[in-house]
Amino acid sequence: MPGGDVTAAAAPMPIIGIVGKLPAHGDFVRRGGPGAVLTRIDDWLDGELGGAVAAGMPLDAAVAALDGWRFAFAGTDGPVIAVVVASGDGVGRLFPLVATVTCASTGREAAETWCAAVADALVAVRDAGQGADAALAAVAAIDPPGDAAPVAGWWHPAADAPAGDDARLPVGDAFRALLSGRTG
Repeated sequence: MPGGDVTAAAAPMPIIGIVGKLPAHGDFVRRGGPGAVLTRIDDWLDGELGGAVAAGMPLDAAVAALDGWRFAFAGTDGPVIAVVVASGDGVGRLFPLVATVTCASTGREAAETWCAAVADALVAVRDAGQGADAALAAVAAIDPPGDAAPVAGWWHPAADAPAGDDARLPVGDAFRALLSGRTG
């Protein structure tokens, strides 16, 4: 559904979640919710990163390439905004850390403002060696994006234009293009 409207099932209030890895933990962390969104993100990253590695991309390069990407997609509990930071667990296994918020429809500017603040907070928590509860609290302390014309797709703040305008997470060729830095 390219350019799709992600306002179909607007959440009555923002729901914050995190999923991925942090150096303060020995394995994957998951806090907040909604659970279906966090499972979807986790499964998506497992599958797409696994595909990239199987195609010959080193995992460390793939995780680094995901750092900073933002996503807006349709979730079962309403529109979802997500931001990815490169991370890993306490024993050195690399994997992204993702923060999500379900919210009413929001425009790209509001989504980007939230994503930038959240990415900074996640990096600070990661670099300070803090755990998942601290990460969730840091994200929850940031005002969620407000109502605006809906946004869908994926983008990076360093890119001139959004890389995609789909209300679904990128898979296959679209995901590999994102990892290689190609946009549009």
